[in-house]
Amino acid sequence: MIEGRGDPHTLKPYRQAIQTLYDLAYTLKFGLKKSQGIDYTVMGLEGLWWMSDMNSFSMAKRKNGCGLP
Repeated sequence: MIEGRGDPHTLKPYRQAIQTLYDLAYTLKFGLKKSQGIDYTVMGLEGLWWMSDMNSFSMAKRKNGCGLP
């Protein structure tokens, strides 16, 4: 899980955290496949987004919200 504030499309810490999650997921996937013969699909990323007043939510105001990518 990654927790943060602001627009994930413009904040470098989000991009770095997402890259770290995928690096770990694929390292585990290929490690298990090689050592145990177990293969699985690394699922896509899911995000949750909210603001203190969801009635004012707008994609144009992403920088004002909190997200869990």
